[in-house]
Amino acid sequence: MVGKARKLLLAAFVALFAVCAVLFAVCTAYAGTKPSFEMSADGDKIEEIGQSYSAEDSYVYTARVRFTEGQAAGIAFGITDKGAFVLNIDREANRTKLMYFVKGADRALSATELYSDYYIGNANCTVEELARVQGKVADKSEFYLKVAVTGGDAPAVKCYVDDILRFEYDGTISLQDVVLNGESTVTYEGGALGANVFHATASFDEVYFGSSDFTRYTELYRNQYHYSPFSGWNNDPNGLVFDGEYYHLYYQHQPFQKLWGDMYWGHARSKDLVTWENLPLALLPTDGNYMWSGSALSLIHI
Repeated sequence: MVGKARKLLLAAFVALFAVCAVLFAVCTAYAGTKPSFEMSADGDKIEEIGQSYSAEDSYVYTARVRFTEGQAAGIAFGITDKGAFVLNIDREANRTKLMYFVKGADRALSATELYSDYYIGNANCTVEELARVQGKVADKSEFYLKVAVTGGDAPAVKCYVDDILRFEYDGTISLQDVVLNGESTVTYEGGALGANVFHATASFDEVYFGSSDFTRYTELYRNQYHYSPFSGWNNDPNGLVFDGEYYHLYYQHQPFQKLWGDMYWGHARSKDLVTWENLPLALLPTDGNYMWSGSALSLIHI
């Protein structure tokens, strides 16, 4: 009896293992992670990570980029024989960019900047304000990048850097008939995922791809009801505004460290005061002038 029970238990274990293996294979066919890897290049370089999606698929792709040295790095999607889309952080220029790289006949890469904006800053910032953060961004070694791609008849993407929505705040960026250098157009057709470096050495960690949205806000001890910034130090809520659709929250913020320091105004918005969307920093300090709770700007776009 004991021997028979052991055989039945073993058979049950084998069957359970087989079921788990099948489920795992099904899940990882669409979602999964990749071990950390490093890339280095003197110019532009794009490498695939071994995961592809069709033109009909919708998915999220994230990675934490850690610079050892150099200028720029990013995550690539829609990689085909024609080219690749890249969400890129250029830390030396204080810019974040959505680009399309065309592969030439000699496999050389040439890029078109589709969208470009300050990593920290906005069009209302003064030269002094931007100069003050330039060196700090250039020295920042870690960035968290994410693209949320919508496939189908109207392909589109939302781009996030450090979980801040970039470029288009009230809609997605169309990936259909994208104009390249004012001459030709390209439409997203699916393709492989990958990574990009430009004059840099960087590691890519926490690489995730799947149908669900994985962000740092899924952390075990992250506040889910009360707002918290993606990283850094925060304090007083400021400039609480309802524009008829969104509740806007501005707050005292230090984006470069975990301790109190020179004050910025962070910015987030919500439709229900529970689920918050991070937006770019609204106000930047100048030398000797921090952005306190009572600060204001003559013109600011919300």
